[in-house]
Amino acid sequence: MAAFFKNKMQRSNFHTHSTFSDGHATIREMVDTAVSCGFNAIGFSDHSYAPLQTSYSMSKDGLEPYLEEIKNIRKEYDGIIRVYAGVELDGDSDINTEALDYKIASVHELRYKDKSYPVDWSAEMQHELADLLFRGSLTDYSIAYYDSVIKHVKKCSPDIIGHFDLVTKYSEIDEEDKRYREYATYTAIECLKYCDTFELNTGAIARKLRTIPYPAPYILKAIHEKKARVIITSDCHYPERMTAWFAEAEKYLESLGFTHDEHGKLNEKINDIDIWY
Repeated sequence: MAAFFKNKMQRSNFHTHSTFSDGHATIREMVDTAVSCGFNAIGFSDHSYAPLQTSYSMSKDGLEPYLEEIKNIRKEYDGIIRVYAGVELDGDSDINTEALDYKIASVHELRYKDKSYPVDWSAEMQHELADLLFRGSLTDYSIAYYDSVIKHVKKCSPDIIGHFDLVTKYSEIDEEDKRYREYATYTAIECLKYCDTFELNTGAIARKLRTIPYPAPYILKAIHEKKARVIITSDCHYPERMTAWFAEAEKYLESLGFTHDEHGKLNEKINDIDIWY
């Protein structure tokens, strides 16, 4: 087992993936990693089954064994670490979520004429989609993405809003563009009507694609003014990235005016976790 940074404040990660979707470790391996990091809780958020996104989502019949595996691991690790069952729920996913402890709402795709196009596959594909659907305008492409985010968050009323400004992953979007910035901010505030918690997602930093997490600082400032809450996650697909940029994330949120609550409550099933407000 590799040596991991044991954070004095951050004691959980609620955006983690396993081999039930596109993760590269089993649920047990991820839990063991979380224990080695000194966590008191870990939440699994494998991609829920979505008919148009089978390359990275859970299988059609995967939810029941996924929940059963988490149930068994939870019993085995009782008193060592709390283990929660969630999903990362995408736009065209239609599953029964009653047995879950929490939901992350994320948009990875744009739908057009019954086809689904990934928004974060590559920089080249972003330009191809902008050319195909929006006459080359990356700003119009981004606005369509944000419209999908509003629609999705409204539909599923999640516990956490996932990697909010994912379209900026490859730094192709001009974030200084006034129209882009205004619409991104508007979308974030609109989403607060249906969910008051955003994740500070460090996954793209772990992949060496970005130097700051999602959402961008001006979005974080805007939602902070509206009394939004933030939970730090690493969108973890590999055990060695469990705490990627976590120490920096705490200082980052403090610099933006957020305050840490180490006994926060996410929902009726999950409490005593790290939340920033």
